[in-house]
Amino acid sequence: MNLRISSGELYRMLQVGLNAIPSKPVYPILADFLFTVEGDKLTITSTDLDFTIVTETSIVPSENGKFAFPGDILVSTLRELPEQPIELVYDEETSGLSLISAYGTYKSSSNNVEDYPNIKEISGESQVIIPANRLIKALNTCVFAAATDEMKTNMLGLSVTIQPDSIVAAATDAHKLVKYTLFHENGDHEASFVIPKKVVSILKHIANDDLPITISYERNQILFAYKNYKVYCKLIDQKFPNYNAVIPLNNDKEIIINRLELLQSLKRITVYGNRTTYQTSFHVAENEMKIDTLDADFSNEAKEVLKCQYTNDPLELTYNAKYLIDSLSNLDAQEVRLALSQPSRAAILTPKEDEIGENILMLVMPVMTKRSIED
Repeated sequence: MNLRISSGELYRMLQVGLNAIPSKPVYPILADFLFTVEGDKLTITSTDLDFTIVTETSIVPSENGKFAFPGDILVSTLRELPEQPIELVYDEETSGLSLISAYGTYKSSSNNVEDYPNIKEISGESQVIIPANRLIKALNTCVFAAATDEMKTNMLGLSVTIQPDSIVAAATDAHKLVKYTLFHENGDHEASFVIPKKVVSILKHIANDDLPITISYERNQILFAYKNYKVYCKLIDQKFPNYNAVIPLNNDKEIIINRLELLQSLKRITVYGNRTTYQTSFHVAENEMKIDTLDADFSNEAKEVLKCQYTNDPLELTYNAKYLIDSLSNLDAQEVRLALSQPSRAAILTPKEDEIGENILMLVMPVMTKRSIED
């Protein structure tokens, strides 16, 4: 069978699909892209058994059939080809593959397509539809706070809670916490599950506008469908921590400060601080924030003073500057609000004003010092 397609279009499709091809496949066939031709429709599938990416496009009508093309060599070849029409040829008798371009012919062999795993479809009975850019902003704002420690299996992904009037995404590694509430009408749908954080990077590659993305889910699997892409992934079968229980209430002390000024200050100051603890002190009094850090081992020290809005009792705060930098870097607001009840308790970092249709909350945990314990 012969398949004609633009090299650039095929390369863009495979770049996304490559996210589901494992570096060390447990079965040889999983290193391949599965090409399926039905009339004028080409479907390309890749999977590592946890993630499956399916891409469809229209082609010049061709003979129906299937073949598997080794992913690594196909993508590497297309990467070095200028945009041009190419032809993929599959010989069923010999299982031989050929890629024909204006520059020459490149040959390989296909694994047996019968060995390719069947992709379980999702019924679609439980699904919500939402603008893609809103969903991806919510997930992308949270993902930096997800755990990287493989021992924290229940925190390796993002919690997603679907309610009739909102979708709530959250991530935590026990040091950082982000909760993003996206207000959206979801009918009578209600569900809660944990998605792998890898799905966020995949979705960012394919969706960047306000066209609808459909989320379909079952007990242990979820599907994101957008334009000609389908991303299937297994849900993390772990109970996510009850993060609402650690969000402090009655925070009567509020500091409002320019986000970018604080972020840039922390980036400058941390160069002189301890690279293990990132311990940084904040002295807040009448509309002023003094920030300082110290690395006694190398006799390094840095201090800065920033303007802020604060009129309550003076505060002596100590935070991990690296966690604060991560949080501030994932906000868009011009000004942010830091609210707390006392120095020894967690503070809440939020935009001074939320954008319409969303609510963002980040938890900032204090570094426990002798002074904060006494307070």
